[in-house]
Amino acid sequence: MRPRAILLITDRTFDLMSPLLHEFTYQAMAYDLVDTKDGKTFTYQYTTPDGSKETKETQFAENDHVYMEIRHMHMKDALEKLMRDFDTFLEESVAFTDKSKVTTVEELRDMIIALPGFTETRKEYALHIEVAEKCMRAFKRKELLDLGLIEQVSYH
Repeated sequence: MRPRAILLITDRTFDLMSPLLHEFTYQAMAYDLVDTKDGKTFTYQYTTPDGSKETKETQFAENDHVYMEIRHMHMKDALEKLMRDFDTFLEESVAFTDKSKVTTVEELRDMIIALPGFTETRKEYALHIEVAEKCMRAFKRKELLDLGLIEQVSYH
């Protein structure tokens, strides 16, 4: 199946280069770099509290408070906010006894899996952490930092 084509129609007053530059916001990278079904449905692995794996399908939604807060943030800032907010979530959880600081995205994901209760919030964090991880793997694999630098130099 071929990727969906995009036709941009602009007038002369419009900045013609900006739509062609890669955006490194969470939302843009998620839709550009992560495989989706029908262009908007994300599939991700979710580990239940009993340790079994489930595959979930979801779309980013307006009622997902995590998504609404990070969608327009630069990916680096979105990852930092995810980690900071999840740390706050852990501190507020009376059921969670190990309040050590999370230092990597992998540790953050593992801590989410270990959390008892808080199913919906845990699922939201699990989704966004997995999507962010996939974005960053694709970002490194496709060397998009170099591409972004070339685009910026060419544009200016």
